[in-house]
Amino acid sequence: MSTAERTHFTGEREGYIGELVVVPRARRQGIAAAPIATAEDWARRRGLSRISLETGADNRGARTTYASLGYLEEQVTLTKTLT
Repeated sequence: MSTAERTHFTGEREGYIGELVVVPRARRQGIAAAPIATAEDWARRRGLSRISLETGADNRGARTTYASLGYLEEQVTLTKTLT
C-alpha cells in the first residue's frame, strides 16, 4: 500500500490510498482495516479532511469492505478500448 497527497476534483487537497492488495487466502478477515486506519491517521496528521482510494468496478469484495469502513462511491470512470 502507498499513501500520497493529491488534489480532489473539488480542488481540495486529500490523502490517497494506492495499491492496497490483500492476497486471496487472507481476504474477508479484516486485514485491510489496519492499513486503511494507518493511512487515515497519516492524512489527519497532515491536516487533510478527506482521503480516497480507487478499486475496480467488478471488485465487489473490496467495494463492500470499503463501504463497511465508511467509504462512499463518489465518481465513475469510463474507459473504452480502442482498436
